[in-house]
Amino acid sequence: MDNQDREKKLRELVLYLYMVYATGFIMCFASFAMASLGTIMGLIAIIVTYAKRNSAKGTIYESHFTWLVRTFWIGGAVFLPIATIIFTILFITMTDFMEFMQNSVTNLGSGTQQLSIEFVTRNLEKLNNIKLITMIPVLLWWLIRCYRGAKLAFKNKKINRDNSWL
Repeated sequence: MDNQDREKKLRELVLYLYMVYATGFIMCFASFAMASLGTIMGLIAIIVTYAKRNSAKGTIYESHFTWLVRTFWIGGAVFLPIATIIFTILFITMTDFMEFMQNSVTNLGSGTQQLSIEFVTRNLEKLNNIKLITMIPVLLWWLIRCYRGAKLAFKNKKINRDNSWL
């Protein structure tokens, strides 16, 4: 395979990976089943990224593979845990969680399931708002990185600052 064919295949792969990264992360906002599928897509994408990374050595697409790896790990290991902590703090302070816990302990074994259903029903709107507050910044960051990388890959350009956080 000559160098031109190699770069063409790497470009296609990188563009597919950007699409899978973005789609998988968006799916994580949907129902539980969609979130699970989005997570699986993300894991497959990072495995493919690592598996094909060495084949891009010395090409403009080497920077794209580095960018994709950093997107996965910064998003998954830095931003998502921070969002989870913020979600937990807001969840405890913005809902009647403490009252729910007291009632659960008082009624331990009898009616706990009904209490859980009532709690979720009463607080569903708040829970959705908390989810949006904590996850929208992460989603936007992730999509911006995917867009920037895909745009450069589409133009056959390398990412000049592949170690950047944005």
